[in-house]
Amino acid sequence: MAAEDNSSPASRYSALGIDPTLYPDLVEAGGLAPAMRHLAAEHGIELGEISAPAWASTSITEATIEMAGGSIYVVIRRDFRSFSLNLSRTGRVQADGVSGDLLCVVKAADAWREGASLARIAELFPFVSYDGLAAAFEKGAPAPFQWDRLLGDAELYEIRPLLMAARDHESLGQMFATVTHYVSLFLQMDPVDQSRGGIWIRMKDDGYTIEPAWSHEVTRVHTIVDALAAAEQALRAPGPPLPLE
Repeated sequence: MAAEDNSSPASRYSALGIDPTLYPDLVEAGGLAPAMRHLAAEHGIELGEISAPAWASTSITEATIEMAGGSIYVVIRRDFRSFSLNLSRTGRVQADGVSGDLLCVVKAADAWREGASLARIAELFPFVSYDGLAAAFEKGAPAPFQWDRLLGDAELYEIRPLLMAARDHESLGQMFATVTHYVSLFLQMDPVDQSRGGIWIRMKDDGYTIEPAWSHEVTRVHTIVDALAAAEQALRAPGPPLPLE
């Protein structure tokens, strides 16, 4: 939590290297969160509790709103007047944008809190954007989109044979895939619920290693076919993650 500071709001912004004349409304209100509360009340908008996030280094430059299944995060920029907005659901940032108009940010936050779709948010507030993966999450089918995205990434040429085989696998192809360091494939049963587990398949000079996320037990094999079989076997074994259906 940020420490209490009894100095004037203007001097606190100056101490952070922020020109207080860029944010006269925040200076007058005493910070970003109270300025957002004031605007919301002035325009009849109910945003719930607006506070500085627990990790914030200072309470006057950041604000967060927690909501059922998601959150809203706003932070100011230092070099010119602007407000960065992140809109999250199920633990992931689904849309973001930057605006110099705090009222627009407050209205976008209100729409998100009321359950507006990504397309509707972008239509009403053109400064907000989202990508195809966020849209796929919203539709409840992120895995197929993610497989297509990975297979279409030209930089992943080295791991592409493994990706193609895993995507075509009856069980593993239903999982959510991510690639790190170009040669490590991580498969998750549920990208939202981390407790359901996942498994690593890593390329090595002499083959592949398979390692469940919940243990340090490593299996070494020489072929892609054996790697996928070992991954499926590990996921079906008793343990913290739920078994494959």
